[in-house]
Amino acid sequence: MAYDIILFTATAGTRLNIKPYGAYKCAHELRSAGYRVLVVNHLHKFTLDELKHIIDRTVSDSTLFVGVSNTFLIAEDNLSKRSLTNSIGEFQVDFVDYIKERNPNCKIVVGGANTTYNFNNPLVDYAIIGYGDLSIVNLA
Repeated sequence: MAYDIILFTATAGTRLNIKPYGAYKCAHELRSAGYRVLVVNHLHKFTLDELKHIIDRTVSDSTLFVGVSNTFLIAEDNLSKRSLTNSIGEFQVDFVDYIKERNPNCKIVVGGANTTYNFNNPLVDYAIIGYGDLSIVNLA
């Protein structure tokens, strides 16, 4: 099934099992506004090939954007390459390039507690600062 918006998120650390409420709150608000939304949790557990499989099944010409929460990713061991922070890693480039192959008009959005006003990453089209539940609907 194709979605208008796909939100990737992660749980808080490997020892904690805290549900990423922010992504689910954003998804709820988007669905209330009529958008088809998928939340994919445990981003930090997927390989690039597994993520490509998810993208193949969910991203279409009608997908507006793919969002990535960076709240918990930076805290994970060896996952700085997977978070869409200011630094750019090969994993990020491959992930974003694959999304753009599926839909060149699909935007990349990042948000979460670690997104600041000085956020700068050329792979990201939009950064949402602070609580995103209203901003993300306006963006959509």
